[in-house]
Amino acid sequence: MGTITGKIQESNGSTTYQYQTDSEVCSHMITITIDGDTIEKVQYLGGCSGNTQGVAALVKGMTIDEAIKHAEEVAEKNERRA
Repeated sequence: MGTITGKIQESNGSTTYQYQTDSEVCSHMITITIDGDTIEKVQYLGGCSGNTQGVAALVKGMTIDEAIKHAEEVAEKNERRA
């Protein structure tokens, strides 16, 4: 798993974090801005542009728990297909 490298900014009730990914994924770093428990914005450094833009758009406005739940559901479906 990757590592949260730190809280990088707070403003107007929002907090931005950076996450350093591990070597098993294409993205090198993920920056996520949250307001309370709601995802406002996700940006990727590296990775496949279409995939990262799609994921960022899909999770925008979701709560953190909702985004985690959806990601786990996708992972489980992929495991069953393998």
